[in-house]
Amino acid sequence: MGVLPSIITLIIEGSLFKKENVELVYQDRIQKAQETLNDLNIDALLVTSSANFFYFSGTWLESHERLQAIVINKIGQPIMLIHEMSKEEITNPTLFKTVFWKDGEKSIEILEEFIPN
Repeated sequence: MGVLPSIITLIIEGSLFKKENVELVYQDRIQKAQETLNDLNIDALLVTSSANFFYFSGTWLESHERLQAIVINKIGQPIMLIHEMSKEEITNPTLFKTVFWKDGEKSIEILEEFIPN
């Protein structure tokens, strides 16, 4: 076995890719966003694009016309709002209060419940 495969094996079997460490990356991003919200006196951050959704959650969703959102408030656990068909795709569920909506429900009205006035 050459040096490169040994390094790759070490990275994969080592602590870098352990679930706890991956979750810490997303926790840190959320915490930094909350600190910035506090510094700028902004109540919440609404995340809806697939790329930004992935940045904060580690979950890549192609929701197309269906609403997907993360609401990060200044304090507390962020809220993830996604269609119920994406339930199995969530990568780091413990980081969020997750709310699922169904076809026929008014997802925007559900989202409004979690946006500060």
